[in-house]
Amino acid sequence: FYEFEDPSGILVAAKIPVNGSADLYSGTAIVVKANQCALFIYKGKITDILLEGTHRVKTENFPLLTRLANWQFGFESPLRCEMWFFTSTVYANRRWGTTQPVIYDFPNYRAVPIRAYGIFNVVVRDPQKVFMTLIGNRSSYDISELEGFVQAQITELLPKALLVIPSLEELNKSQKCRLKGVAFTCQ
Repeated sequence: FYEFEDPSGILVAAKIPVNGSADLYSGTAIVVKANQCALFIYKGKITDILLEGTHRVKTENFPLLTRLANWQFGFESPLRCEMWFFTSTVYANRRWGTTQPVIYDFPNYRAVPIRAYGIFNVVVRDPQKVFMTLIGNRSSYDISELEGFVQAQITELLPKALLVIPSLEELNKSQKCRLKGVAFTCQ
């Protein structure tokens, strides 16, 4: 049977087995735990997404010649595929920040260096999209790689986000309002 455990708690996704492909026989069990899902990839295409539970492989297409060619497997033809397990764990309180100040030209000022930082939470909601856009041909994908992706996205989008701030005075005013709390109203 195939299942995935990550005692380190850092893996977002992992290929089982790490190298090569899985040889699944008819009746092989694939165990997907409560906080996981698994992508079944056959001939390079995602053919199924397995949710929590025990799933049995059913292969009914065993031509006689294929069986004879696979005598070393006991005349049973294995289904060669990839299994990718994804965690649905929420990775909470992850930090992000600009590694270098972003230089922004506010009207009436010279270039102003701005740094930004914060905290984000992340959970994989669309494993198929994560697999297709982020994983590529790796054998695993961990939270530090995902943090790096988020960090790069924020750094790239920060200058665009600054465009909605009309002036440095408006930025200061909005920050003062936030710091005063909900008991005060800023005009």
